[in-house]
Amino acid sequence: MNKVWIVDLEAVDTRYTGQWKTWIPEVVAKHITSNNLKYEVSVIEGDDNIPEATTPGAFLNFGGTNVYKSSQMTKIARAFTNGDVRSGDIFLYTDAWNPTIIQLKYMSQLLGIPVKIHAFWHAGNYDKNDFLGRLIKDSWVKNFELSLAQAIDYNWFASDYHIKLFRDTYGYDDI
Repeated sequence: MNKVWIVDLEAVDTRYTGQWKTWIPEVVAKHITSNNLKYEVSVIEGDDNIPEATTPGAFLNFGGTNVYKSSQMTKIARAFTNGDVRSGDIFLYTDAWNPTIIQLKYMSQLLGIPVKIHAFWHAGNYDKNDFLGRLIKDSWVKNFELSLAQAIDYNWFASDYHIKLFRDTYGYDDI
């Protein structure tokens, strides 16, 4: 049976990510069941022993989020090497700003196991109101965001405003 692999963002109880920890898997499972789809849901969580303190001015810990995501990458790579990822599986990222998307695409294509990648964009460097847009001015971040968008099969945005910001920043209409 194929899977919907949910690659979550670390949960912060005072933010929507705290609600999403249980809500998204429940909604996806309910949708699958009510539409008689042949998928099971598997959540790829990161390590839970990351720093709880947030980086000043942000809603997460900049170091801790990378610990969390790096441990997710190990789990994704093991799922591929163990034969758990199958052609036709779906990976749903609750935050598109996750470097494991690039590594997932790499494994999928080189191993010949086609998967579909969906990801939610909340904000990023393309948004001058986000910490990524305020704090990082180097060109690498824009190249990385565009690479993420191109690696993702279905880019989902928080609002039409965010889609417009992304398109205006990158001239990228294929989203």
